[in-house]
Amino acid sequence: MGPGPANPTKYDVIIVGAGITGLSTAYHLQRAGIAKIALLAPRSHEESASWQTPGLLRGGQGDNFTRLSHAHGPRAAADLWGFGERGFSELQRFAKSQGIPLRQGRSLRLLVSAGELQEARQAVAQLQAAGFASRLYEPPLPAPWDALLGRRVLALQDDGPTSSCLEASQLLGALERRVAAHCPLYRFPLESLSCASDEALLAGAGQELRAELVVLACHSAIGGFVPSLREAIVPYADQWLAFEAGPALAPLAGTSFIAQHNNDWGLISPRGLIWGGGRYLRPLAGIGQEQPILDARVSAHLAELVERSFPGLATQAQTLPVLAKAASIDVRPCDELPIIGPMFGEPRLLLATGYMGLGLSQGFLAGRCLADLVAHGRAEALPRLFWPERLRSLASAS
Repeated sequence: MGPGPANPTKYDVIIVGAGITGLSTAYHLQRAGIAKIALLAPRSHEESASWQTPGLLRGGQGDNFTRLSHAHGPRAAADLWGFGERGFSELQRFAKSQGIPLRQGRSLRLLVSAGELQEARQAVAQLQAAGFASRLYEPPLPAPWDALLGRRVLALQDDGPTSSCLEASQLLGALERRVAAHCPLYRFPLESLSCASDEALLAGAGQELRAELVVLACHSAIGGFVPSLREAIVPYADQWLAFEAGPALAPLAGTSFIAQHNNDWGLISPRGLIWGGGRYLRPLAGIGQEQPILDARVSAHLAELVERSFPGLATQAQTLPVLAKAASIDVRPCDELPIIGPMFGEPRLLLATGYMGLGLSQGFLAGRCLADLVAHGRAEALPRLFWPERLRSLASAS
């Protein structure tokens, strides 16, 4: 357990959560010269969603560009997409500076229905018009995908070399070591958070901490400490399987896939093929589930999708060996956009959550943006549309 003074020390900033967003916020605050900061971390890495991810980095956003442009207009869509691209690039640079091995591949969308294909044609045209790399391949697909992908895949959208994989524990461990060298790390459960005119008070397990500002980077738990956002921060269940795919995919390590409007996703890692999603088979599509639970029916479905999508990888027994399985809880904001920025009505609170499955790359940039807001009062890389202020109607209705 970290230090717990009898007379609570007052910090400039306390960060709740030590996943990618919390560690990135602390790291960038230190770089900005703000030294009196502290981290309130989970009791173990197993309690942090970031530490349990398969190590996928990807630019852009989870769903296709047309969904953003239809909802928010082409200019805002370009800002939102650009945030994802910058997040990917910044985290890649940090990983390389720390000597963390990573493999870079391509960001692909497997188009498995006529509706997706029609939408992809529009999305590629809009992405190109906005200055982003994107290309649509309809049959015959280019090598090596022509030999690897099955007839389930009608076409392929390639959004460029904006995908990578790495070991999440190595990345987060490097960040944690750099931060912890000059930042107290407390490990006790946060039970209450209250903000007064002169300070914020955090308490739990008989300990108290005080701060000028609090950054909430604690994933789905944020709704418990900010009641006016509880309806917006919706937890949902996800899971993934790692398959032994053999040497055919080894040269393609780092390539990631999204299919069925981000309901299914995949990653080629140096060890094989990771495939996740299938939450539409869970009750209420997994929405509202608060504990990570492996669903056997989803696991069987994911294995079937892999064999249908990559028929050439199956062994003579027509099954791919499963190396690992993992369940997780993610956050799906009610309007399907990340929530990042200062909390309306609470001048001592900033927060970030809801990256829709792209937590590593977007969380790192979110941490820099939160640090910029604290240190400089502005964050040029942060689209204003991500600020919690867009959700004010939820507070007025509660």
